[in-house]
Amino acid sequence: MIKRLLFFSGIALVTATAAEDPTPEQQLAIADAALRLPERGAWTVTFSRAESAAGSPAPAHLASSLEATRVGDVQRDVITWPDGKTSEAWWLGRAWFAEDPRVEGVLFNVNRWPGRIGLTGWIGRDALKGVGEFGGRKVIVFEAEVPLIILWPGHVIPDPDHHAKLKAQAFVSVDERRLVRVQIGDLIADFTWNPPPVGEPAVPPRFVKRYAAVEKTLNRERKGGGK
Repeated sequence: MIKRLLFFSGIALVTATAAEDPTPEQQLAIADAALRLPERGAWTVTFSRAESAAGSPAPAHLASSLEATRVGDVQRDVITWPDGKTSEAWWLGRAWFAEDPRVEGVLFNVNRWPGRIGLTGWIGRDALKGVGEFGGRKVIVFEAEVPLIILWPGHVIPDPDHHAKLKAQAFVSVDERRLVRVQIGDLIADFTWNPPPVGEPAVPPRFVKRYAAVEKTLNRERKGGGK
């Protein structure tokens, strides 16, 4: 009987300990892992606007959703626009290549992923508010005031060169250890995490061709700069 009581007391103790909120350091570690780009992963970002923005015009070039698939250093984004049209963007090597549904051809920008999920560059120790609840989940809450800029196509990022500050919030699920939502001003980005992709991504020929041309130019510039 005594052994049984000790056994069940032990279960209760473990359960109570597991139910405790993580410490601030643990919260930061969970968030840091959740915000890092996965080596192999897939997620969807759905953009919407807060009820307070009803009746006001939407930011220019804001997508309705973005479906990302990532394997290693290659990422494909399928962007859906408010009119229902879709376009693709690819992160290849040191450059980002994207289609604009308003023009022909493939655009590019020399830009490395910072290693973190988009919209989260401001999240860190200074913004940590602790553990709360959102959508029935226990979440780690971050709040700050950050500038906002729309980076075509559909990406929204804090921009330190802009002076207008907006309230920003982010929620990271404690149990799932995933980013759930980011809100900057009245712009909301909800994250859904999908099963990781199987196999390697097949980059469309039009993006491969554009990448080859850009890489050739970049290599020439590197050699010229080294002389």
